[in-house]
Amino acid sequence: MRPCFSRIALILPAAVLGLSSSALPALSPPARPQAAASAPQAAPPPGEEFTTPSGLKYRILKRGDGPVTEPGKEIGLHGIGSFPDGTVFWNSRDPENPFYFILGLDPVIPGCAEGVALMRVGDRFLFTMPPELGYGENGSGEIIPPNAVLIFDYEILSVETPKTPIAATLYQAIREKGISQAVSLYLWLKKDKGGEYNFREDQLNTLGYKLLADGKIKDALAIFELNAVAYPDSYNVYDSLAEACLADGQKEKAIANYEKSLALNPKNANAEAMLKKIKGE
Repeated sequence: MRPCFSRIALILPAAVLGLSSSALPALSPPARPQAAASAPQAAPPPGEEFTTPSGLKYRILKRGDGPVTEPGKEIGLHGIGSFPDGTVFWNSRDPENPFYFILGLDPVIPGCAEGVALMRVGDRFLFTMPPELGYGENGSGEIIPPNAVLIFDYEILSVETPKTPIAATLYQAIREKGISQAVSLYLWLKKDKGGEYNFREDQLNTLGYKLLADGKIKDALAIFELNAVAYPDSYNVYDSLAEACLADGQKEKAIANYEKSLALNPKNANAEAMLKKIKGE
């Protein structure tokens, strides 16, 4: 599954890949990160709603006392995304699957970048994002319709110096030496250099979507399959693998992987919607 509140299908730092945000496969207009160096000096009282000049609305549900978010730092957060009618389309708490991104580098939606820049570890804010701060007039896939107002409940879990992203390393290896060499490199680095690289599940997931966007479907399949081996209990790896199978014309394998994803997480609305679409229900 594509990252739920990313404006694009991947979270690879553009600077690492030598690409601009506009060169990456956009689901809507290029992101406009608005990172602040620190949290507000005077903490507004919890519960009161505030509106920033961009139109982002937020309420403070809980105040923390940990490190402030900073550009260039890896942010770990829990999030719940919903529509104004209360329909939830993404929940990192159920099942437990925190989201990580580098503030100011990874091209998340503008409302996420601006909102997270106001926070610190332990903070929990409720944001209301107009379409221009979310997925805009294009929406995102089967889940986010065009011009949707979105509500996000974010809680900051961590602010850390990022490790070297394995996704960027493998992307370069694929371009220079091919997918087989890249897979071998991944296995070697994970065994011998595990503490130096970021091997989280989202790394291969986002790399797979980058390869799909490049038209390298077979390479994307290999990466998603590698991720399924590394994280066999994750519903999301099978959802992503199913999408690649579908892109490769492997309808039955796509169905099997969407069904496996749904079995691991019966609340996976994307898998449910895609199965209905593929089967023509």
